[in-house]
Amino acid sequence: KGYDTFFLKVAFKVARKVYSLHKSSTVEYIKTFSEKEGWISTVLLEEKFPLKRLYPFHRKKVHLVDVSLLAFKPR
Repeated sequence: KGYDTFFLKVAFKVARKVYSLHKSSTVEYIKTFSEKEGWISTVLLEEKFPLKRLYPFHRKKVHLVDVSLLAFKPR
């Protein structure tokens, strides 16, 4: 938990452009976070991402997760 923002903070320090994949349900939080850090974000793509079953207690063979690809650039 919190690794998305940790990754973005580091990426914002070392890159001029950043691309990152996030669960669609967290996009507004990520956009707000990036604005506070001085970066502009744009949603480039929204897709369903297949996650395969990893553990015996997972019920479905594949679970589709709504994800968004975001691009970030400094303000």
